[in-house]
Amino acid sequence: MLNVTLPELKEGIDESLVVLWFVSEGDSVQKGDPLVEVQTEKAVSEIEAEEDGVIEKIAVPRGESAKVGDVLAVIDTGGSPKTEKETTPEKAEKKEVPAAPKVPPKLKKLAKELGVQVDTIQGTGKEGRITEDDIRREGTQKEKRLPLSGTRGVIARRMVESLQESAQLTETAWADVTRLDLDKKDLDGDPGWTALTAAAAARALKNHPLLNAHIEGEEIVLKESIHLGFAIDTKDGLQVAVVPETDSLSPGELQEKLAEKASRARNKGLSKDDMEGGTFTLTSLGGYRTEFFTPIINPPQTAILGIGRIQPYVAMYEMKPREKYRLPLSLTVDHRAVDGAPAAAFLDEVIELLEQPDKLLEEESNN
Repeated sequence: MLNVTLPELKEGIDESLVVLWFVSEGDSVQKGDPLVEVQTEKAVSEIEAEEDGVIEKIAVPRGESAKVGDVLAVIDTGGSPKTEKETTPEKAEKKEVPAAPKVPPKLKKLAKELGVQVDTIQGTGKEGRITEDDIRREGTQKEKRLPLSGTRGVIARRMVESLQESAQLTETAWADVTRLDLDKKDLDGDPGWTALTAAAAARALKNHPLLNAHIEGEEIVLKESIHLGFAIDTKDGLQVAVVPETDSLSPGELQEKLAEKASRARNKGLSKDDMEGGTFTLTSLGGYRTEFFTPIINPPQTAILGIGRIQPYVAMYEMKPREKYRLPLSLTVDHRAVDGAPAAAFLDEVIELLEQPDKLLEEESNN
């Protein structure tokens, strides 16, 4: 017998959701065949058979989560597939089906109006009959409940762990991007605000190593390379794609990388390597009306930068009102590694680069 266990798919993540089984109990498999698709809050991965055999047992059904090392399935490496005779009983047990409740048409109409399923109501009338009061009571008490499990549950537990195991501090500031808003139209690759902010952050991190670090046990590990992670919202939940050596890329090149990563993430095409090795993360809510918010650190990193929605505002220039543009930035740091003043100094440098496009592009040309 061979136990198929859940491997560590990403450093620091010890739980995954079983999304889809490609096999059933009794199926024969060969080494390398995909067995199951699992998902963390950051990635979707497939687990393959390590040997030939027959699926003896599926231990974790679809929709349930498992921890690293848990047995997902058992393969009988010396077995043969079950025949139809073995898997299908000759005579199915007859089950008594309870009679449907007798509900007058008037009450059926009322139940439909209130969104109530009559077959779920325990009647209080004579001989268990459903009454109008039963339906109205069910209609007023009816609540939609969503289980905090699966992908949402994994994300919830990870976020709680992040907050419980670190001392998180958020600082916010505006960046005046009036000049950059004009200049970016002429840049190769037509970079968006996430790519431009990432380019500025990557360059600023060179001077602020405590924000480009991991906390491992009782140590702060300063990372030599700058590998930025980008939070991507998909229909299956949040995923973080990593762009290696981000500081070596121009805003246009970075925009191209981000578009490619986002497309793959939304089509479940990110590999394990695409999501590992991040040293600092960016997350954007610029597509909504959100300005400042509180990003939660992606452990074991020490910082994350949030980008809000760019907005116009009016300021006086040479005694005349002038329309300008500003970008809201929210920086969260782990206070165990970074104090408030060094965090503010990093944020200042990012803003300075965004406010002086010539300096941002000059630093780009020197890489």
